Amino acid sequence: MLIDQIYAMGYLYHFDWGCPDGVHSGWAIIEAEDEAQARLAVPSFVRSKARVVRLTKYNGESKVFHKMDEKLVQGK
Repeated sequence: MLIDQIYAMGYLYHFDWGCPDGVHSGWAIIEAEDEAQARLAVPSFVRSKARVVRLTKYNGESKVFHKMDEKLVQGK
C-alpha cells in the first residue's frame, strides 16, 4: 500500500494530507532554491506526478497586490 511505503520512508509526517475529505494527496510547504530542488522533497516513486507551486506573500503596499485587487473587482 502506498501509505505504508510513505511511512516507511519517513515522509508521512512531513506532509499535510487531505484523506479525511477523500482527497488522497499530500501537501508540504518548503523552502527551495528552484523547482528541481523542491521536487526532491517528494518521495521518488511519485515525484514525476508532483505539482510544484511557487508561493508568495503580499502586503497591502505591493503593486502586484493592487493589480490583483483591481482584477477581482472588475470580475476578470
